[in-house]
Amino acid sequence: MSIEFLRLKGFKSFGAVREFSFSSGLTAIVGPNGNDNGKSNILDALRWVLGEGGAGVLRIARQKDLLFQGSAYMEFAQEVEVVLEID
Repeated sequence: MSIEFLRLKGFKSFGAVREFSFSSGLTAIVGPNGNDNGKSNILDALRWVLGEGGAGVLRIARQKDLLFQGSAYMEFAQEVEVVLEID
């Protein structure tokens, strides 16, 4: 089993639609630490779409915290969408 594709919309730090394609072999998601670039939120989205709901595991206080909270350029999300394609 392998992850082929992941799409996030309104999930935590991902207000706009973000799509990730994973090819066979080694895939890495890299970026600077502490810059709110969402690396750990990608893992949280995978956990959530696979059925994890525990606040501690998803690093939230309540389920509402999964929604994008808005920014100076984008309104807050009213719903979350996570699409996962597995081969």
